[in-house]
Amino acid sequence: MIPTKEECLNLMKKYNMLENIVNHSLLVNSVALYLSEELNKRGENINLLKVQAGALLHDITKTRSIETGEDHAKAGSALLKILGYNSISEIVRQHVIINDTVNLPGVSEIEVVYYADKRVKHEEVVTLEERFDDLRKRYATTKEKESAINLLKKKAIELEEKIFSRLDMTPDALLEIH
Repeated sequence: MIPTKEECLNLMKKYNMLENIVNHSLLVNSVALYLSEELNKRGENINLLKVQAGALLHDITKTRSIETGEDHAKAGSALLKILGYNSISEIVRQHVIINDTVNLPGVSEIEVVYYADKRVKHEEVVTLEERFDDLRKRYATTKEKESAINLLKKKAIELEEKIFSRLDMTPDALLEIH
């Protein structure tokens, strides 16, 4: 089962997503759908409804997690499973730390949402460099956390290469999306 855009927006309200997190999620959705449409034009088989729901709901429990300290990706995934959105649950679970999917053929909905989220800093489309600089400033409080962020950046760069090797544009084209 995949929630419609209207259902996603209602869930965002129901779970009291902060306005800045809603705006971030709407922009992640725009980037993810743009990439998915372009990839599908070149032979990929990306489910746009899954991408839309995953992008809109990837931070569904982030507001609560700010208060509780829980892992918002795991909490969001668990919530969506309870609501019966199993395929979207998996996208949300992997939006912070993605499994090694870069070597698989084709581009998945999980990869598109993960990558789109890494290109949106707060409410602005930025380069991977800018996004990971921000993540390091905010979360690299120990050497271990800094190493983990650097590993995520490496995966994001590999995924960017995978996605854009299939497209007739550069990653900078996304900077035009608002």
